[in-house]
Amino acid sequence: KKTDFKLILTKTNDYLAAFKDSSYNDRVNFLKGVALIQTSQEALGEKVLKSLVNNKETPEYLKGLARTELSTLAIKNKTL
Repeated sequence: KKTDFKLILTKTNDYLAAFKDSSYNDRVNFLKGVALIQTSQEALGEKVLKSLVNNKETPEYLKGLARTELSTLAIKNKTL
């Protein structure tokens, strides 16, 4: 089954609007960044992922995942 990134983007935006102070917001923002990239909104997705990497409150494992996605995006853009 193919992943519906537009639905993920809608759901992450709804969640972030409803739960502004949730401890899961970093994880949801990571999903939002990936969904943005997958729906051809690469500049916005990159911005979301970079904000996670630069936020000192973000857990290290999420920073690592965000860096991996940013590296993949950079490689993809260089090869196109």
